[in-house]
Amino acid sequence: MSAEGTIVIGNTKREIVNWIRSLSQPRETLVVMEATGGYESLLVELLHEHSIALAVVNPRQVRDFARGIGIDAKTDRIDAAVLVRFAEIVTPAPQAAQSEEQTRLGSLDNSLI
Repeated sequence: MSAEGTIVIGNTKREIVNWIRSLSQPRETLVVMEATGGYESLLVELLHEHSIALAVVNPRQVRDFARGIGIDAKTDRIDAAVLVRFAEIVTPAPQAAQSEEQTRLGSLDNSLI
């Protein structure tokens, strides 16, 4: 497991789109990310707009996976490497794009919690 090639991008439309444009094989790419209480929403939206496959996974499942392979430390670089390994082994299914109505309903549902 390696964190080589890890980059950090801001959660802004400009930085995400620039990163998407830098992908060498966007149609063969699966972006795997943890659900972060909505913080991932812009990335999800832009990936769908650019027809890039993505999977939003449960952070607890990834954390349990990390512990299962003996990784207790937690830094952004380590988390990224664990997420890569998790994606390689678990191969999460790509998620379909949601309609605007589904997105609005999800936002309402989250605001009730």
